[in-house]
Amino acid sequence: MAKVNAPLFSFKAFGSVGKGITYTASKGINIVKRFFKSKDNLTSRRLQIRETYQEGILAWKDLTPEQKQGYEEQASGKTLTGYNLFMQEFLNENIPAYIYGLYGNTSYGKCVYKSP
Repeated sequence: MAKVNAPLFSFKAFGSVGKGITYTASKGINIVKRFFKSKDNLTSRRLQIRETYQEGILAWKDLTPEQKQGYEEQASGKTLTGYNLFMQEFLNENIPAYIYGLYGNTSYGKCVYKSP
């Protein structure tokens, strides 16, 4: 990964040029790196987690404003929003144990999803 001062003869450059290089910035430093597209390996575990996550989103949308407010109140004082707290609980309850079985606790951002 190369650090550059004036990419493409400018002060800032973002995005990809063809499928060769990508210009980005991190913590105020301009960076040039090779273009990388990850493979989307759709394993059965990954598909099951995606499906459960989508069900959680729909379940959140089905809550009444009062129920959502209850989650917001529970989340106050934590580094979570009410939505994050709801999703954490939903995923902990609905993702089968065998998915977590080999991996133990899983952390996504500031949320930790515990294996049952």
